[in-house]
Amino acid sequence: MTKKARYTFKIEGFTPETMPFGRLIDYYAQLKQMLVLPELLHLVGIFESSHGTCLAVDGEARKRVDERLLKIRDGSAPKIALRARDQINFMLQEDGTSGEFFGPDGENVIPFPGKRADEDVIYSICDEAVFSGEVYHIAVYKDEVKLRVA
Repeated sequence: MTKKARYTFKIEGFTPETMPFGRLIDYYAQLKQMLVLPELLHLVGIFESSHGTCLAVDGEARKRVDERLLKIRDGSAPKIALRARDQINFMLQEDGTSGEFFGPDGENVIPFPGKRADEDVIYSICDEAVFSGEVYHIAVYKDEVKLRVA
């Protein structure tokens, strides 16, 4: 039998006793959309110190899950996964909290700033370019940032 890799989804500000079950199911539905191979992930634990969910996957599937997580982090994952990531973050913002998704090595692979989104704005860059000059204007819209360089 192969060793299972464990991933942790943590929601700040809730405990297993205070987390509404219906809302937890909403979060799980988005996790299912975000991660590859949901049929191979298994719920192996729920713990306190906020609300933490531990998920495990067989060693053979770990590579695929890790690749998906890296693509989500850099913004190159399929749109359904990126929408699910954004929806989880929006839900956390609605709930007035934040969250994290930790990999098997304990690294915070996908931060969910939630309520901290206004303080810690996170943008991902899909394309690369090199510019020479000074930025004189930055405009932030719902899904994009526009820069003007002189």
